[in-house]
Amino acid sequence: MSRYAKKGHDGSYRYYIDEYERKLLMEKISGLENELIITDQDEQILETKQVVINELIEIRQKKKFKKQKEKLETDIKQVGQLNLCMGDYTTYYIQKINIKGVSGCLVYDLEKGKENNYMGELNLINEDYSILYQILNRYDLISYYEREK
Repeated sequence: MSRYAKKGHDGSYRYYIDEYERKLLMEKISGLENELIITDQDEQILETKQVVINELIEIRQKKKFKKQKEKLETDIKQVGQLNLCMGDYTTYYIQKINIKGVSGCLVYDLEKGKENNYMGELNLINEDYSILYQILNRYDLISYYEREK
């Protein structure tokens, strides 16, 4: 009987197995598609993160002392591990910043950030952004664009 099932004569079991496997694969594929969708704001954040890493690498290459290079390597790894994407930005304010001539952004709390005009370390949306700000400030990489009124 199995000889005929493989040839398609009595392929109902083969059909059910194929359909079951296809269903499992489609569930995995749709799950991955949902994970890979990012917003425009997330894209800006990821670009900012990459710009910071590139600038730190450039600074590292100019340093001569081993301790300075090790500190920069630590900071580069730390920036790489930061989780900066928030997904929904309706309650946040995205502040444009200048990182050595390249545009980037920081995310502030929409209401609390008004106090300091969405500048500085105060009222950043989470601890990861505070760490990013500290690193940017440490190497004098950050400046702000004029805010539109």
